Amino acid sequence: LGSEIGGSLRMEVLEGSGALSLSDIRFEGAGLTGTGALEVEGLEDAFLTSGTITVEAADFARFSGLAGRRLGGAGTLELKGSASRSSGFFDTDIAFAGTGLRLDIPQLDRLLAGASSLKASIRRDEGGTVLRAMDLVAASLSATASGTLATSGSTLDGEVTIGDLSDLGPPFAGSVDLTAAFSGTPEDGQLAVLGTGRGLRVGSAEADRLLAGTSAIEA
Repeated sequence: LGSEIGGSLRMEVLEGSGALSLSDIRFEGAGLTGTGALEVEGLEDAFLTSGTITVEAADFARFSGLAGRRLGGAGTLELKGSASRSSGFFDTDIAFAGTGLRLDIPQLDRLLAGASSLKASIRRDEGGTVLRAMDLVAASLSATASGTLATSGSTLDGEVTIGDLSDLGPPFAGSVDLTAAFSGTPEDGQLAVLGTGRGLRVGSAEADRLLAGTSAIEA
């Protein structure tokens, strides 16, 4: 990754509240640059930390050794919200924008060759984890999801649209819209998938003839 990471910040204790303010955060090295500002509350607030951090990676290829696969592309990650390591609580908005991403998976690499973005809003407390919203866009793919996760049971709903399956490369073609809903636990859950395909091609002559028009998908 590189041997040097340097940075700077301004630190002060806020009068009255006793919170620690970390402003003008800047760091650079190991292929990353970052900026941000944070405020850390005291022990009575479980050291709740709030603020914004933005990290940019100019080339993910330098992280290939860590991942054990060939990576590539560039991206910017922004985290905004609050979290407490001692209590496990967090309430965070996540935004990632990538360009020319490569994960060493041919179909995904083709899909991520241009611009891609991921946005999510997540909260976790003693009651479980709430995914308020998630939005993913890459080429002709768009996906959304929301729901709750808990040990007693989870509910998740999502939608996926791929406007042009040829974005995955040959032999795929056509378009598909899917909706999915999950409820229960991993050991005892129910998953329902509904969708519509149009002009689908999967590389099998017989299957391609059957899927040439509009197809209904149910699972």
